[in-house]
Amino acid sequence: MKNVHTRQKVSRIFISLIIVSVLAGTGVTAFTRANPARANSTLTFTTVADSYVNQSDPSKNFGTNPSIRVDGSPVVRSFLSFNISGISGTISKVTLQIFANSSSSSGFDVNKISNTTWQEKSITYNNAPALGDKVGTSKKFSSNNWVSTDVTPLLNADGAISIALTGIDSTAINLAAREDNSHAAQLLVEVASSATSTATRTSPPGATSTSPATPAPTAARTNVPTATSINPPNPTSTQPNPAPTQSGDIQPGFPIRAVFYYPWFPEAWNQQGYNPFTNYTPSLGFYDSSSVSTIQKHISNMTYGNISAAILSWWGQGSRTDQRVGTILGATPGSSNPNFRWSIYYENESLRNPTLAEIQNDLQYIQSHYGSNPSFLRVNGKFVVFVYADATDGCGMADRWVQANNELGHPAYIVLKVFSGYRYCANQPDSWHQYSPAVATDEQKGYSYAISPGFWKKGEAARLARDLTKWTANVRSMVASGDPWQLVTTFNEWGEGTSVESASEWVSASGNGQYLDVLHDNGNTVPPPPIPTVQPTNTPIFSPTPSRTGTPSSPTSTPIRTSTPPGPSPTPTQTATLPGPGPTPTRTSTPPPGNDPILFFVSDLVSGGSLSRAQAVVNLINNLMSQHPNTQMLVASGGDNEQESSPTVSNYQNYFGTTFGTFVTQGIYMQVRGNHDIQSAGSYTDYDGTVHNTGAAYWNYFGANARMHNIEGKKLTDYSYDLGTWHIIGLDQLNGSVNQPTLDFLTSDLAAHSSTTCQLVYWHVPTYSSGASHGDSPNLKPLNQAEYIAGVDIQLNGHDHDYQRFYPINPSGTRDDARGITTFVAGIGAEDNRTGSQTSIAQAASAVYMDTFPPGTSHAIGVIMFTLHANSADYKLYDANNGSVIDQGTVVCH
Repeated sequence: MKNVHTRQKVSRIFISLIIVSVLAGTGVTAFTRANPARANSTLTFTTVADSYVNQSDPSKNFGTNPSIRVDGSPVVRSFLSFNISGISGTISKVTLQIFANSSSSSGFDVNKISNTTWQEKSITYNNAPALGDKVGTSKKFSSNNWVSTDVTPLLNADGAISIALTGIDSTAINLAAREDNSHAAQLLVEVASSATSTATRTSPPGATSTSPATPAPTAARTNVPTATSINPPNPTSTQPNPAPTQSGDIQPGFPIRAVFYYPWFPEAWNQQGYNPFTNYTPSLGFYDSSSVSTIQKHISNMTYGNISAAILSWWGQGSRTDQRVGTILGATPGSSNPNFRWSIYYENESLRNPTLAEIQNDLQYIQSHYGSNPSFLRVNGKFVVFVYADATDGCGMADRWVQANNELGHPAYIVLKVFSGYRYCANQPDSWHQYSPAVATDEQKGYSYAISPGFWKKGEAARLARDLTKWTANVRSMVASGDPWQLVTTFNEWGEGTSVESASEWVSASGNGQYLDVLHDNGNTVPPPPIPTVQPTNTPIFSPTPSRTGTPSSPTSTPIRTSTPPGPSPTPTQTATLPGPGPTPTRTSTPPPGNDPILFFVSDLVSGGSLSRAQAVVNLINNLMSQHPNTQMLVASGGDNEQESSPTVSNYQNYFGTTFGTFVTQGIYMQVRGNHDIQSAGSYTDYDGTVHNTGAAYWNYFGANARMHNIEGKKLTDYSYDLGTWHIIGLDQLNGSVNQPTLDFLTSDLAAHSSTTCQLVYWHVPTYSSGASHGDSPNLKPLNQAEYIAGVDIQLNGHDHDYQRFYPINPSGTRDDARGITTFVAGIGAEDNRTGSQTSIAQAASAVYMDTFPPGTSHAIGVIMFTLHANSADYKLYDANNGSVIDQGTVVCH
């Protein structure tokens, strides 16, 4: 359960300033009102800069990471900066609220930093400012929760404030950075004053209120140089209202035309390396979802389209989307249609399987905060909640939701997303729906009929082309279906390009846009072509923050889903101290034609007896590289970088260093450890004090290039990086058994990149293999399960000295063309041949197996070259004996 910060009645006002420009002096429009800052009013300030520094990588900057870190050994510290303004009176309390991605039994210290000139994108361990006095210590906390820490000594007036979070013990802590828009850190400043202050309002994460509802004021505009509003002034924004009598509860009747609505702007305009993150130009500009005038304009647009209700994307208690629900409900009575209604789309079911208790807690929260609000959608007196689902959900999901709702007395009208066999589940919710934005029409007879105008996600090819004639016919079919839920996908999901909201590309004389014109006429008239328009010259409500340099952080606070979602990742309980290696390959928003990046993969590389074969593979890779000038290329190794039985540093130097070492020198070698690396000579000590009798030679030889990361106190080669639009994960491998820190890292990293379309994972020992020497290692299935749930596209392994490609398989090794992982075994770096084969559990899904190539030779040596496109990867297996291509194909991302 999340920590809940409770406000006193009437007397406390939450004010949130979201900083959108740190270096620029340009003013940004905000919605404000002058309010008496009554006793104990609370101002909420969001961090304007944050980063962390690492003693193990003292010259590296981590300012673009989606998380910040804390550790006592090696020293990892996080630095945060806030701009404090509007203080008028005596500060009675200051609370730091920060979201924990991992748990800690000790917590962290908070130190004041007197030097506030550090820069987010340049701070390193070497140049970090000195620590000042300690101003607070957090309590112990669990993962996926807000952590509140009293830091009252931190400030007593306006000004720039910097703090450092420092470790108490050697346990690594992972916290949300401001790039995670819904979980950016905040300072809550309680002020005892009767003076008048002008500020914007919000509820802090997890806040509740018992303030009585009062009429919503009209939003006024003012220039606030570095701030804009999350929630404009609205006293009813998060207050529960008295439940109206049944006879006075004005609600639409079935069939109900509803639209999926996304209240996640402005933060969603700038993500995944694009600003704005859309292929279109909204007629209202790049607006703020908290703007009362924008909300009321949207209500007018939707009403024009005969839409009775909107379903708000909701990412949980305290999220940005949650903070805006009250504002939206409060803006409705004063709109052109006070009878318009709103529901909630419960999105967290797409990330994991909430427990019965979690569902009940969320339902009670929704009920107490919004469920009885006159503007909330109800059916038969029950507040309506739509629930998303991932591709692995089944009747167990229905069981959880039905039981949770029934045990509370069935206060909610639950509408679950469909899955295969949903009609045959023993426990049935109140209704069902489908969310499939890349499908023009979908009917779940007797439940819902959904239509989508098109799907063109920014940075990808269109998956559903817009066609007004077909849209018109689809609207007619939806109306004729008579299904109770008639759903429009979507009103304003601009990132995926499914919006029916007016845009310059389909503006119309009505001012509502052509797609809403068709809905207005129920598909009875094909609209004329869009009227000519020019780009508006007026300043939009929100000017997006300039994009940072480097690889864009992912995921954002507003995950972009597809009709076949990548699936959830289990909620991480612990994460790595370091997210990735060295400099992360930089992604460009528009790669040069023909210059998509290339990843070479090979495993089981070299020993004293295979130098000539290893050199042949190196020569092959160099030759292939020369054929692709001006292309970003990396060489990934699946481990066993040196193949002696217990390799020494001199073995690495003399054999690996003289062959594959060239790629280390070039800074393009992305290796993990294999069993021979782990068994290399010499002992070493983990960060947590554990002593290992072998493995030192690997660390000592590679040094700064060892890809060593502190994963829950262990020295492991677990890390991730981006290459083009692909997210790539390398994992340490402990001889066929799952290392729990590695599994934790994998699940956490996949969860953090759930919005990435294409993902590739590699490690040493394969789960499934027909190799004669090793074969299957089914104990590794938890890794495959984590990949499968998250929608990983490609898995690469070695260990067996042969080449094998499987068709897409599920964690059990069964062919699964829809969601399976295309899996390769490629222990073809140069080592000794092991001819023959054995039957794998996944044998039926084996596409190619070669223990030697060319046939009749005594070894299998070569490299796989992956050309990474935006939505697919082309693979080619090259034979190092003659340079020929002996296996090739394409993997399309899920």
